[in-house]
Amino acid sequence: VRMLGGFGPTVTAAGAGADGLVREAEETAKLLVSGLVYTPTLETELDPFYVIRSDVAPDPSIGSDYCIELRDGDDGVLDSRCFDLGFYDIETGQPTDVDGFSMVVPYPAGTASVVLTHAGSDLAARTVSRSQPFVRLTQPSGNASFTGSDTVTVMWNAADLDDDPLYFALDYSIDAGASWLPIATDLTAQSFDVDLGTLPGSTQVQFRVGASDGVNTTYAASGSLEIGFVGDQTITVTGKAPTAAIRTATDRVDTGSALILEGTGYDLEDGLLPEDDLVWWSSRDGDLGAGSWLTARLSTGQHTITLTVKDSDGNTATDSITVRVGDQMPQIFLPLVQTK
Repeated sequence: VRMLGGFGPTVTAAGAGADGLVREAEETAKLLVSGLVYTPTLETELDPFYVIRSDVAPDPSIGSDYCIELRDGDDGVLDSRCFDLGFYDIETGQPTDVDGFSMVVPYPAGTASVVLTHAGSDLAARTVSRSQPFVRLTQPSGNASFTGSDTVTVMWNAADLDDDPLYFALDYSIDAGASWLPIATDLTAQSFDVDLGTLPGSTQVQFRVGASDGVNTTYAASGSLEIGFVGDQTITVTGKAPTAAIRTATDRVDTGSALILEGTGYDLEDGLLPEDDLVWWSSRDGDLGAGSWLTARLSTGQHTITLTVKDSDGNTATDSITVRVGDQMPQIFLPLVQTK
């Protein structure tokens, strides 16, 4: 299972067929291809591929050693995208015996196989099977409402006429399917527990599941109510409170000296909060101003400094520190006393 985060590209369903299934149209689709290569044997592991339609352009070739080839039934190359692998750890810079790749490539009509090559030789291949999988999202039902701290079990039914093993990708939308946040991919079970506390809230939430047989991909996608699906209707998830964080490390300043206050406000729905919505307060001196960065000259004594942040829904959060101004204990030096 791969857990994902960050908003992905907008992906929309291609439409329903006569059997009520939403499929990705080959002529406008791309293919997400990924896997691992081991050195020095060049043994290869291919991940499940996913067909997508999006406004994101296919990745260009970024090398020449390895190539992903889309081939027709006569083994002719319809499209090819190439890349290089470095076989090193990006954090330590040390050599490794395995490296991964992931590319969005064109998926031309008539593609019969997807082949990974190295220096002109085939390393691994996956055949495009004849039948599409089918999938229906069954839970949660539409018009449901959840709090921002709930855990929701998303469930679906899926099958494949070719008896290929199926892998599933689960997405989340806060704008009724206009854009999608990937939650997890390469799932093998037909359910997944989603912690809503980690996701933005909205009154237009949708879940979407994609079923891949290795290449062919079917989605239980937005618009499913109009074509008879059970599920993927609009769901309400309550908005989340923001978080406040004071970055100032100083806990003592001299009387008359400037104290630099630095902090941030973040909200799952709004992102980084605007400067005017970050308000500073002193327990002794009152209002200090607004912003992610400001200076203040405080009166002598102990202050509790509080940062209050507010999101677009009016939800607030606070963070506080204690700062002492002046009034430091003087250093006392005792004379050296000699004893007999």
